[in-house]
Amino acid sequence: MSRWAKQAVGNAGKNLQVKNPADGLRNALADCWQHSQASSLVHILQDHDDEEDYHAMFMRQALLQAGFQAKIYSRHRRATLGQTWSAD
Repeated sequence: MSRWAKQAVGNAGKNLQVKNPADGLRNALADCWQHSQASSLVHILQDHDDEEDYHAMFMRQALLQAGFQAKIYSRHRRATLGQTWSAD
């Protein structure tokens, strides 16, 4: 185990409850969506990139938490056709 992980766990390792540092952000986003005038289905457009995958899934979680439906569309590059969008 790396040094920083040992320090983070310390003596409470047996009873450690893992807290997701993004919970506050997701809850704040969900609250904003609940107070928005958006339609019940939100389309999320994302580029073909690992970080975009993470952000799209995170936003989808916030939307679902707020009571919306969400669909993620990924952009794929095709040499002859340019850029196209498809649903995941």
